[in-house]
Amino acid sequence: MEYLNKIELNGVVGNFKITPINETKAARFSLLTQHTYKAKDGCCVVDCTWFSVTAFESERIKNLDQLEKGKVAHVIGRVRNQNYVDAEGKERQIWEVVADQLQISDRA
Repeated sequence: MEYLNKIELNGVVGNFKITPINETKAARFSLLTQHTYKAKDGCCVVDCTWFSVTAFESERIKNLDQLEKGKVAHVIGRVRNQNYVDAEGKERQIWEVVADQLQISDRA
């Protein structure tokens, strides 16, 4: 039995960095998503969440050069976590989305 690890996000690109790796490129960027709902008192609440995304140039991801702060990105991928030890010797854990597909468009 295969267990599913899939995430689909649509949001606004924040900071980004594109790094050349041999003949290809990799991008790391932040993505802001928003969920709007009404609280018990009837007030509108906007819940904002930032995601860390990593995308490697491939057959499905060819448009990394279009990545720009403020553009809308649609990401389909998987979630992974990594453990590491920081400069102060503390164990840390990060969660990131590894993109399998990436579409970038101007802000809607």
